[in-house]
Amino acid sequence: MNQLLKHIKENRPLTTFEVSRICGVVHSTISNWIDAGKLNAYKTPGGHRRIKKDDLLVFLKLYEIPVPKDVPLTSSSLPAAEEGPGREKRHEGNIAGKRVLLIVEDQVVSEVLMETLKKGCPDCEFVQASNEFQVGKSIAQSIPDLIVIDMRPETADGYRLIELLRKESDLANIKIIAVTDHNTEENREKILAHGNVDGFISKPMNLHKLKDLAQQLLRADHAA
Repeated sequence: MNQLLKHIKENRPLTTFEVSRICGVVHSTISNWIDAGKLNAYKTPGGHRRIKKDDLLVFLKLYEIPVPKDVPLTSSSLPAAEEGPGREKRHEGNIAGKRVLLIVEDQVVSEVLMETLKKGCPDCEFVQASNEFQVGKSIAQSIPDLIVIDMRPETADGYRLIELLRKESDLANIKIIAVTDHNTEENREKILAHGNVDGFISKPMNLHKLKDLAQQLLRADHAA
């Protein structure tokens, strides 16, 4: 534990064994989280995995994992989310400058969605994320005005992400569009059970409808 505390105080990257002690899980679980893209890590020239302290903080917050009281794990360089006058300034005039976060695992689909949305909102800022870690890091840097999320039926990650977002008071008002494989009443109820969304787009996607819906929600946010 003394070595772990020393590394944290010196802001040195942590080993997977050290992170497993912080999270209270076995070492193999940390490796599985990294392989699944949930926890960000890099490899040393010798092939050993290392986790930066701020990357670990994003992960712990996203998955609501408590930090042991005897571990002084605090953010050293993680950018604060925009708030107050700085955030309000982006809403002045029109939807120009608003931030749109695309949460899509498939890179090709993500690019198609981004190009479509850019046509309707050319002056907006677009950010792409393909896993929960990237989502957490992006939101920590700047709160988006609109999220477009691909709800994959084979995984519960999308449903849980919406639920987590709606629980946070400073994130609860973000507009969310859910892209679904089956835009049925049953699927709508499943999504709504995990947190309210502002719009649904079913596959195969009507890209014109997606563009119009995004414009509508961003303008409604501005009017509010």
